[in-house]
Amino acid sequence: MPFEDSPSGAEPPSPRAGDRVVVLLEPPSRKIEVIKAIRLCAAIGLKDAKELVEQAPTPVLAYVSPAEADILYRKLVEAGAKVTIESVDRYSESELAHAPQSFVASQPAAGCLGVGVGVLLLLLATTLLVLGPA
Repeated sequence: MPFEDSPSGAEPPSPRAGDRVVVLLEPPSRKIEVIKAIRLCAAIGLKDAKELVEQAPTPVLAYVSPAEADILYRKLVEAGAKVTIESVDRYSESELAHAPQSFVASQPAAGCLGVGVGVLLLLLATTLLVLGPA
C-alpha cells in the first residue's frame, strides 16, 4: 500500500512546512466507527483501514495540512479513538510508508436523506388527500 497516490516506485511527497501526521495511539474499543472515520478522510479501502486500526499505534494519515489533520482528529475522537497530531518531521519516510497520504473529505452515504425525502413526500400527499382539491 505504500504511496498509493503516486505512480509505482515514485518517491514520497516532500514535506511542506507545517505538514502533519495523524497517529492512532492504541487499538480502539469501537473499531468499526474508527475504520469508518479513517475511510471518510483517507482514500483507502476497507481492508487497508482495518489493517491500520489493528496495527495501532500507527500513523493513519501523513503529509496533510494542519486543518486536514484536525478534521480527521475530531472524527476519530468522536468515534472513540485515542489520537494525536504530530509534525511530519518527527518520522522517517519508512515509518510513514504505509500511511495514506491524501486527505479526502468524503461524506457518508446519504441513506437517511432518501428516507427523509420519502417521508416528506408522503406527508405532502396525505395532506393533499385530506384537504382535497381547492
